[in-house]
Amino acid sequence: FVRDTPALFKRALESIERQDYRGGPVRIYLCVDGPLQAETTVVLEQHAGKIHRVLHHTVNQGLARSLNRLLDVLTDEAFVFRMDSDDFSHAHRISAQVAALQSRPDVDILGSAIREVDAGGRVLGTVRYPADRAEVHRFIARRNPLAHPTVCFRREAIERFVHYPEVAVNQDWALWYECLALGLGISSLDEVLVDMTV
Repeated sequence: FVRDTPALFKRALESIERQDYRGGPVRIYLCVDGPLQAETTVVLEQHAGKIHRVLHHTVNQGLARSLNRLLDVLTDEAFVFRMDSDDFSHAHRISAQVAALQSRPDVDILGSAIREVDAGGRVLGTVRYPADRAEVHRFIARRNPLAHPTVCFRREAIERFVHYPEVAVNQDWALWYECLALGLGISSLDEVLVDMTV
């Protein structure tokens, strides 16, 4: 968080606040992992009324610990979405992923395609991920089968894996291996639902 760009953080928050989903409240949970720039603190304060829960680490604890703390404080959400502080969710992201999960009982963890952009918003390209179980199994041996900031979990899936593995890098990739071993279904929509800053 200490390296985050305040403008991108603001854009990320606003992209969730502007979701077109009408199936219930969209609650924003946020973990501040380490000290913030003054400008980022201002953005956080401006959006405080729209954020359901903010957790703070005074010293950087790393991604896995931050995500695990957030998982531990969830309330009654049926679907849980991941996103990074410099990415942008398209306005229909939540409604599209919830609708897809409601029509696909075999899928527990659902991602989407991403549009890679630079910090200025210039489009660098589109990346798509595997949609069916066999393709996910082939893909995972050589590449991450999901774009982590696009992921939506069913709550039941979280209750089975409980926490992200606390490894130094590739926490998400390690989790997908664990989830496949548990028999959870992983898939991605072909549609671009997130602009991912690279």
